[in-house]
Amino acid sequence: MTRDTSMPAASRFIKTTKTCLAILLLASLVLIAQRSSRLVYDIGILLVIVTVLLGFTFNNLPEDSSFAGIVKGLIVTWVITGAVVGISIFSAPFLTMLGR
Repeated sequence: MTRDTSMPAASRFIKTTKTCLAILLLASLVLIAQRSSRLVYDIGILLVIVTVLLGFTFNNLPEDSSFAGIVKGLIVTWVITGAVVGISIFSAPFLTMLGR
């Protein structure tokens, strides 16, 4: 069995991660669909959230990215997600007040 060395390590990492994320997303949907355990359902929900957030990053990275590009993409994704969650938390009371 020979290994393809023409592809850079970062590119192999991106492709492998995309494949793993697709499998994890399918597994998390199976965990959510089951009806026997609330704990398993909760784990499925958390797994969906993590998988989708990582999927945003890895599906938008070019195949020729370096490891530094991967880290930069992850940081940008976390900052944007944190900003959206933070704005949502701080604006919820104001929006609730407007609705009354």
